[in-house]
Amino acid sequence: MRTTKNNNANNENNNANNENNNSNNENSSVEKSILNTEKTKAVHTELGDFVSVVFSEGSLSDYDVYIDGTDVSKALTKVDDEGKILKWISTVASPKKLELKKKGSEELVQTISLNEGTAVDAIDAGNPEDAPKYLLTRGRISKYDYYLSPKDKEGQERIYPTSTTFDLEETRKENSKNVSTSYYVKPLLIDANGNSVNGEPLVAKFSLSGEEQKKWFDGIDKLSLLRYEDYTKLNPDLSFESGTESAEYGTNGVIKVYSGQSNMINHGLYLLNIHSSYSEESVTIPVELVKAAKFNLVLQAQSNNAKQGERVGFDVVGENGATFGNDLKVDNMMVTLIKPDGTSHELSYIHDFFNFTNYFILYGTGGADGKTVNTDQAGRYKLKIRYAGLSGDGKGVYHPPRKGCKSGRLRSGKGRESSCKKEEYGKRLFRKENGCGIRSNKRQHR
Repeated sequence: MRTTKNNNANNENNNANNENNNSNNENSSVEKSILNTEKTKAVHTELGDFVSVVFSEGSLSDYDVYIDGTDVSKALTKVDDEGKILKWISTVASPKKLELKKKGSEELVQTISLNEGTAVDAIDAGNPEDAPKYLLTRGRISKYDYYLSPKDKEGQERIYPTSTTFDLEETRKENSKNVSTSYYVKPLLIDANGNSVNGEPLVAKFSLSGEEQKKWFDGIDKLSLLRYEDYTKLNPDLSFESGTESAEYGTNGVIKVYSGQSNMINHGLYLLNIHSSYSEESVTIPVELVKAAKFNLVLQAQSNNAKQGERVGFDVVGENGATFGNDLKVDNMMVTLIKPDGTSHELSYIHDFFNFTNYFILYGTGGADGKTVNTDQAGRYKLKIRYAGLSGDGKGVYHPPRKGCKSGRLRSGKGRESSCKKEEYGKRLFRKENGCGIRSNKRQHR
């Protein structure tokens, strides 16, 4: 009787072990899947039938794809730049099975069922060139493309897409390696009439590496000024001078653009499109015209008693009570918060602060996740703010009321009482920023 029970117990243990082994094998199989089994499937759309092929590891360069016994690898087209996602225009109404094999061999790597049943006849791989070139439809469309401006980097109307694939890895480069995109542009200080205060031109310096980049720079024949916000062409033919100079680490190409030219008299950010006849390739870079300005940040009444974790609002007031209005531009606006413990934090527009005309608001809680507490410490905070088009940066301090503060007193950890201070921002006097500029490695142009 005991023997029978022991045998039954052993059998149960063996069965349990087998189930665990099977489970482990299944998990191992899933982990080793080359194709994403959920996203690799047959897809029916109003435009036709497709098969999506999505790689979790590797790409089409490493494998061959068979559908119902036919190699369709050459008929696949990319959906993304890297070729991790592909599509096949189905030549049959209901493809049954997809097989993935190692490149140039019959070694089966993975099998995915697309539809129920078994294929009866061999299918035709098809040709991606047979796909329609244009789609005609009727209906309402948005007037604006919220991802792209209506003009391209040269200020021309967008008619055809520059690419029909997605840059999921964010590795796409706008220019070839034969064009220099490593540059430095120092902001130009201008007066009320748009003329350079010091009589100096706007200077853009490019680091030139190799003969092809030097030939590209020597072939520069045209400069256009574009509006920063939407690439609209403001001046299609800027006057300029160009030349090269020896530098500590190689050769620099130098472009000089003099101020006061048509549509180049207001402070702010612009785009400079630089075209070369050598390769007909152009580069578009941001440039900045700045004016000197002085202003105060006045604490708003509702923020007089702001506590830790709460937002703090300010009015931006110019000299003699002047208002700036739209002169305070949020494009390329830089805000640094220095907390009482001395740590510096670069703040992000919308996530951490908001600026509308003459109003600046520091969010008590922000960050991309909305959970970062910006004003989480008791003590003195410092803010450094720089607006595009205004020279230099502004500085100020603010003391939020401390936790546990009652009637202007706070009990310290050592048993002493200290005053609860509440300070408004002092004057923020803008100064000329000698070292401030736009670098390609600090701000990648969109």
